Amino acid sequence: MRDASLLDRRWPLVLGGLALLVQGLSVNRALSTTPPTTNIDAAFFQHAGWYVTQGAVPYVDIWDIKPPLAIETTTVLAALAGDPRALHLSSVALTAGAAVGCSLLVGLLAHQHTGDGLAALLAGCTLLAMPAFYRLSANGFRPKYLTLLFGLGALALAFRDRPLLAGAAAAASAGYWQYGAIFTVLVAGIAVRQRDRRALARQLLGMALVTAVAVVPIALSDALVPMVVEVVYVPLTTQVAQPPLQRLGKLLFYLAYALVPVGVGLYGLAADRGRLRRHWWVYAGAAWGAFQILFDLDSAPDLYLLVIFLALGVALAVTQARPAHRRWLGMVFAAIVLVNALWVGGFVANPVENAASADDGATGALRAVSESVDVSRPGEAPRYGISRVRDLYWEQRIPESCHYRLSETERDWLTKTGRPYRESRCGGARGLP
Repeated sequence: MRDASLLDRRWPLVLGGLALLVQGLSVNRALSTTPPTTNIDAAFFQHAGWYVTQGAVPYVDIWDIKPPLAIETTTVLAALAGDPRALHLSSVALTAGAAVGCSLLVGLLAHQHTGDGLAALLAGCTLLAMPAFYRLSANGFRPKYLTLLFGLGALALAFRDRPLLAGAAAAASAGYWQYGAIFTVLVAGIAVRQRDRRALARQLLGMALVTAVAVVPIALSDALVPMVVEVVYVPLTTQVAQPPLQRLGKLLFYLAYALVPVGVGLYGLAADRGRLRRHWWVYAGAAWGAFQILFDLDSAPDLYLLVIFLALGVALAVTQARPAHRRWLGMVFAAIVLVNALWVGGFVANPVENAASADDGATGALRAVSESVDVSRPGEAPRYGISRVRDLYWEQRIPESCHYRLSETERDWLTKTGRPYRESRCGGARGLP
């Protein structure tokens, strides 16, 4: 009992220490190259932020399907930084801090609902077991980390009777990624189940305030219609088809070491189904995450939403486990986190990346998986006559086209609408269907 009591008090220190260690190893590895390791998505968002400080208009000079808070955040960082390296370092600090915060918030929610220190610790360690989670957060700005941070924070605030802040945080979550809208539904559902109309009203006020802060600058730039087209219409009408086996292969490779914690989380949700009314929000979030990956599984971060709710399922499994099984779970999770830390720090090789670097016909899927983890490909030729995003970012150049990220969704949209890749401006009459 004394050990259990100690862990109930000290789990945040243990979990925070582990998260900082893994994140520190990842950041050290990413910053050891010249230029620092920068994922394509991170380079795009950071370049877009700088580009806006030079007078560019989001969704008009820059085509993107993410909600406005993503580019608005990097715009603020770019205005404060002044040069590409400083902007990259501030972006890494923000995203890495958000990653650590996500692990701690998962642990906090688990402890709020179980009162079990080991359950909270292992729930938070689920994110530490997923290879891409702490690797990608060291490569620059990624909006999905802030989606999770604000979304988890919104849930924690809602359960602590802070409705205005909960609503604001939930809206911020959706402002970075459309699928973050689930948190607005969950926090509102918490107020409805508690039959607290005042809390619901304050939540809606918080949501409205954050939405106004995000959307008003876009409206003032006369880019509201292009934003609606790119952020709402395009994702609803453009889906990149993937064969089921390819999607399953991506799922397995992205999870890698985290397959064991995810399996434990699924078991926890199944075993706890008798208390569905109490933990309905965990099941609803997991169902939404599963629904999302059926339509959006281009890279590892697309799994994050599902994994955080399965991590809460881990907590439910631990609370129901026998003492001997709890000890075994603790040892297994510790081993997985250790192996992942060694890989994140570059002390062991990643077989997926090694296979993806081979030059044979069977590695196309693996190469796509590797790209989700990163990184630079020296000598890569420009696509469609448009410079690589990383080159544009580090050299602080104005892109040749408003289409310069050239994601799968973007290319599919251009093909369907018959538009050229080299357009000086998006939006307006030519940017609408």
